[in-house]
Amino acid sequence: MNEQTEKNTVLVVEDDAELCEFIASGLEEEGFAVLQAANGEEGMEAALDHLPDLVITDIMMPVMDGITLCNELKSHSLTAHIPVIMLTA
Repeated sequence: MNEQTEKNTVLVVEDDAELCEFIASGLEEEGFAVLQAANGEEGMEAALDHLPDLVITDIMMPVMDGITLCNELKSHSLTAHIPVIMLTA
């Protein structure tokens, strides 16, 4: 990847909007392109649409939790290679 023209993309999946924005702003300050999703279902859709370089997800969320999201990501051929960092309270 040409670091001068492209940013690494991080998908942040977090149902707490304030915490999601806090994480995203810190990553953006470090030069990452950041996508945000409010639950695992939205996160899976975003991951398939954009194929981020990294997913950071909360574990406990409505609709689809982080563990289910991780399992879905790892079982799909397009997203199985994406590293996942899971956050918990």
